[in-house]
Amino acid sequence: MADSLDGFATVCFQVTGPRALADWQPGPLPIALPDGRITNADLRSTYFQPLAAAALYGSPEQPCRWHRWIPALPGPGGRAKVHGVELLDVPQWVPSDDAQTSFLAMVHLELAPDQPIAALAAAVGAAPGQNGSDSWRKFIDVVLGSGFSVLPSWRRGMSTCFLSADGELPDLDDAPPEWTPQTAWLWLGASATPFHVFSPDLADPHLLDHTVFLSKTWRGLVLRDGVAFVGVSHSDTDREFLAHGAVYARTIYSDIMLLSILQRLGLEAFAGQLSRIGSRFEKSQELRSLVNALTEYRNVLWWDDVARHGLANNLLRNMQAAWHTPELFERVSTDLEAFRQQVETQAAEMLTRSQEAEERRALRFNNFVAIASIAFALPLLVFTILLLPISGLTAEEHTYAWWQVLVVAIGTAALGALMGFLAQFTSRRTRHDDSVP
Repeated sequence: MADSLDGFATVCFQVTGPRALADWQPGPLPIALPDGRITNADLRSTYFQPLAAAALYGSPEQPCRWHRWIPALPGPGGRAKVHGVELLDVPQWVPSDDAQTSFLAMVHLELAPDQPIAALAAAVGAAPGQNGSDSWRKFIDVVLGSGFSVLPSWRRGMSTCFLSADGELPDLDDAPPEWTPQTAWLWLGASATPFHVFSPDLADPHLLDHTVFLSKTWRGLVLRDGVAFVGVSHSDTDREFLAHGAVYARTIYSDIMLLSILQRLGLEAFAGQLSRIGSRFEKSQELRSLVNALTEYRNVLWWDDVARHGLANNLLRNMQAAWHTPELFERVSTDLEAFRQQVETQAAEMLTRSQEAEERRALRFNNFVAIASIAFALPLLVFTILLLPISGLTAEEHTYAWWQVLVVAIGTAALGALMGFLAQFTSRRTRHDDSVP
């Protein structure tokens, strides 16, 4: 039975920092495989579908990932050593007024062999002022460099942990007796919490639902707070296999965690923006922008299969299930669609009312023109007739007193207006009768 474990972890926090990264190298941290290959962006991209690879690594022309090597820097307490840090650009699906750029920062740790869980718990528990974790929070800010800081909303980091033993795993005195040592270590690595701090309820039938079966040599477990892989070697073949597994956990499987975090952050941003929209119609432009942003998010970041191998896809689905990401996606999509329909319905009603009002204004104008036309045309007709030499009807000299002209003009205009009004009234009455079933 082994007295200690080999342990590595990557701990992820959301941070803000400057856009200019002069002392950072583009691409993910290049970790060497046992066969000598370097896990750079080109090699990792062969594992993922193109869209997933683009979200994780960007392109040579437009990188979204940067790294920096650190030569085995001891962390606070001396129970973990930092070997490197990474930054991944967080897409701003929802526009922000914050001038700072948002990143996911990954800190690569080598855990103390005799106390790997204590070392991991200290590194992820970076809530200010709690059990000395403030020192780790400040340490991460310093390691990242000037201008970077962990977001206050991140009181705890997400982690991917790999533990392996040569022979048998060490026994744990405070572990649930019903569990095998492998299950107990999986739980500790995924939760990054010792049993004396939090004891799991074994009556929960779904406690270990998100176990990932990789091979006879090692397994994985996904919990809300992180992912753990635990392996045991009994031969040189096992040792070589787990050496590859350790690199996979620190690279590809940690990248899967980054994708899952990006998905969750995007959906939380949409949900928060939706909650801040009060009047759906008054802010219809914001709502349309959200619909467009969610469509882009879905096309770029929301897939069923992100990798060319089933294991990574299975791992992502377990992460999504542990964090209830699909339910959040469905709720955000449903709410946006419902709000969009409300806005479109209200807009259609307002358009209908506007058209009706315009029709009424046009009808009033037409009525006025019709009445005015008749009122003008009838006097003109009368005066024209009076000017004609009609025997017995008009005067031969064609001369009239001014008051006679005025009386004729007023009378005929009034008669014309009355006739125009009666014509319009009859027309409206006929349309009304026709519209009544």
